[in-house]
Amino acid sequence: MSSAKKTRLQRAMSMKAEGLSLTPIVRINPYIDYNELSAGDKTKYAKTAKDIMETKIIKCKTSQDYFKCMAAFREQRRQLALKGDYDGAERIDGYIRKLSDFFLENHMYTSKAELCAVSEFVFSTQRDTVSTISDQWDTKIENMKSQYKRELSNLERQNASKLEKFDNSHPDKLPIRYNKLSPDLLNLREQEKHLIGSRRFAEAKQYHKEYEKRKKEELANQKRQYSTMLKSAELRLLAWREES
Repeated sequence: MSSAKKTRLQRAMSMKAEGLSLTPIVRINPYIDYNELSAGDKTKYAKTAKDIMETKIIKCKTSQDYFKCMAAFREQRRQLALKGDYDGAERIDGYIRKLSDFFLENHMYTSKAELCAVSEFVFSTQRDTVSTISDQWDTKIENMKSQYKRELSNLERQNASKLEKFDNSHPDKLPIRYNKLSPDLLNLREQEKHLIGSRRFAEAKQYHKEYEKRKKEELANQKRQYSTMLKSAELRLLAWREES
């Protein structure tokens, strides 16, 4: 391996980077022989090689320019070597090394730029996706908040109506479940009917008094139970309103 190639290889192998690698994207690099160049290209790239040596500025815009310019340099070196001008050939070797190093470095950073462009595109796409999802969730949350407010308002109106009914409706006639006579009282009523049927009116009168007395007591107790039930329901509604 020549010293120039060894130096380039060492430079390439010693390059390091955090994250994405600077290793170039693999491409097949064509080798262009000088004899494969057209007459126009031979003239053009001989002048390009001369300008590089005079200005010390490399002017190879594309990889094709690089390979054709390298072919022109190699031909100049061959001609000088045939003439025995080894100093001139060595000088041409120096430009070939510089041009090769430039191309390798440019190739590396072009690959890096392409990788960065891909990463930037992926990032931009993901960011737009996240932004779209975020906007959709914001809209959905706002709709849910509006729906919650409407439903809460409806519940408050319903509860207010129920509370108003609790406050304004205390029926004299209790519901059936709170308007039942006890078995003892019903038995007392049956005994009264039996005495009346037996024409024992005096005893029936006493039973009737006892029946009416105990009936009032039972109804009063049932009214208290019903009122307690209403009050408990009212308290539960008030507590629910405070929590909501």
